Amino acid sequence: MLRSLRSPSRHVLTLSPPPASPNLLWFCNVADFCPSFIGTLPVRWDGSHLTPAYSAALGPELAAMIKRAMT
Repeated sequence: MLRSLRSPSRHVLTLSPPPASPNLLWFCNVADFCPSFIGTLPVRWDGSHLTPAYSAALGPELAAMIKRAMT
């Protein structure tokens, strides 16, 4: 979870463990295989950074996960 010194309420949220999220499976499967492509979508730009296309594809799922965590 991100920490912010400017937002006390956000900092309070970091004092307890963040809720569990299966987001590791967005990048690798249960056998720890991390594909370069998912379908025809390239996942990583340089081995570490996500491609813009994959980031955009994750956007709705990430937004939904954040919304669930905030409620």
